[in-house]
Amino acid sequence: MTHNDEANDQKFRYMRGKIRETIFCLIIGEGDVRERLLLAFKGNSFISEHDLPAHLQDDWRWVISQMTRFEITDTYDCDIRRGSYELTMNRIRNSTGRKIAERILKIAISMNCFSDIGFDVIDLQK
Repeated sequence: MTHNDEANDQKFRYMRGKIRETIFCLIIGEGDVRERLLLAFKGNSFISEHDLPAHLQDDWRWVISQMTRFEITDTYDCDIRRGSYELTMNRIRNSTGRKIAERILKIAISMNCFSDIGFDVIDLQK
């Protein structure tokens, strides 16, 4: 294995861990799905589509577009994306939040995020 392959493998394992953390927040976090999405993304908002395998990048772009549907345009806060998450989660329906969570779970399953901790996850591709 070359140094570049090792770096890519390490990056992939790191991203799997971040996606897994997001899923755990969605599963065990308090509140409705919108509150849990907000909690999950406060710690993982730095995940970029380019950090994910190519076949999952469109899914991640969709997640981010849904999480930031209502953008803050004037703020003194440097973190406009985080403010957009909060504004969006306050305005969307719970059913929309569920669709976002389902897409994140699809990404997690595709990345095999649970295999190294002994979980066998059902196939949601049906």
